[in-house]
Amino acid sequence: MDFNITTDKDIRVLGKDLGMWLWNIAVSLAPYDTGALRKAITLNSANDKNIKIVYNAFNAYYLHFLEEGQGPITKHKGFISELTVGNFVEEIINHFLTGKKPLITSKPMTTLRKSEQGPMFYEKKVLSYLGFKNVMTITGDDRTNISNLRFNAKNNTFRTKVGGLQTEVRRLYKKRDNINLRYAYLDERSYEQPQRVGTVI
Repeated sequence: MDFNITTDKDIRVLGKDLGMWLWNIAVSLAPYDTGALRKAITLNSANDKNIKIVYNAFNAYYLHFLEEGQGPITKHKGFISELTVGNFVEEIINHFLTGKKPLITSKPMTTLRKSEQGPMFYEKKVLSYLGFKNVMTITGDDRTNISNLRFNAKNNTFRTKVGGLQTEVRRLYKKRDNINLRYAYLDERSYEQPQRVGTVI
């Protein structure tokens, strides 16, 4: 899910500083459980004519469900199209009118933590398929890794990374708390058969 802000006017009104400020806004307004969704928001361009902020489903496969209010959690419906875009419009108008330097021009910080909800939706199904049953909690890294597996399985790809500037990251847990999904592979055809158990290589 991409958001582009572009001007064809021969004036210097956008630029990197505004791009960084809008990126910080997008990250701060995103729903927060493990921090994986906030970490999935990247700044892919910020110049005088164009600002591009990307909500990357590869790293947060569930973002569309939250945005559209699907599933048991509906309170975040429109967090991008209404809440974030509304704030963007306000800040861009203010930037046009005042010409003042944006408040924050550094990279946003994402704090990754263990989930307060535990695995949700397709995450339980993926973990069960891979042999990790009865998992009670997951970390921000786990949620990202599960999203990567689900995205590649659904799209029949072998993607490993995303482009753009990434947020700064700090973790409120040890890396040893992560589930070992580094070499996991999810076959979409097999994954849809719940009785089969996957393998972590």
